[in-house]
Amino acid sequence: VLLHYGYMDSEIQLRHKYEFAQRLMHKHLEVFPDDSYMLNKLGALYINNPDGDRQFGISLLQKGLSLIDDSEQQNLTRCEIYYHLGLAYQQNEDWELARQAYQQVIDLDVPNLVKLSAYLNLGNIYQGLNQQEAIAYFEKVTQIAPNFAQGYFNYGIALKTSGRFTEAITAYQKAISLEPDYADAHQNLGVVMMKVGYFPEAITSFTTAIQLHEQQQNYETAAILRSALQEFQ
Repeated sequence: VLLHYGYMDSEIQLRHKYEFAQRLMHKHLEVFPDDSYMLNKLGALYINNPDGDRQFGISLLQKGLSLIDDSEQQNLTRCEIYYHLGLAYQQNEDWELARQAYQQVIDLDVPNLVKLSAYLNLGNIYQGLNQQEAIAYFEKVTQIAPNFAQGYFNYGIALKTSGRFTEAITAYQKAISLEPDYADAHQNLGVVMMKVGYFPEAITSFTTAIQLHEQQQNYETAAILRSALQEFQ
């Protein structure tokens, strides 16, 4: 069964917003072609638009980057451009270029909170390359944003993948304490609980995850979990 959302009102409105914003930015650049800030914003728009020309967006970002001077006042714009380039390279599955772009963000003299998404995305890239690097980046995310549940969730995944189950349990529990309805965190906590032999606690976590998935209309995931849980019991 194919679910086609192309003509839903929300999708049409979103496309209209993209098109309207693009027209305005292109008109601005006709008058001010060397505006690196606007080149950044328009490039990001092409990258974020599912129907956009990603390669053209990359070219706009690269042009914007080439026009920025070396002053610290330009660091935030430079940071945004490198981050958007990282996103584009990730979408192209060019992991090395993405890694380099995010590293450029981290190397800039800007507040750590501005770098948060770069650390998070670097952690995601390293999940498939170097688990210790992934752990380090996700740990940094939890330090920068101690109230960010997803940071602890991703940290837990990296720890679990490395076999550091006790630490993973702590990370998932922290994510749940920050966001009690985090269904995936309850689910992953159940997996790690099983690995260390805490079976009653694992069943409790899986049961909670099933309930939350159903409340959040993730019915397929809930059904798979329920079936697995019934086989285990």
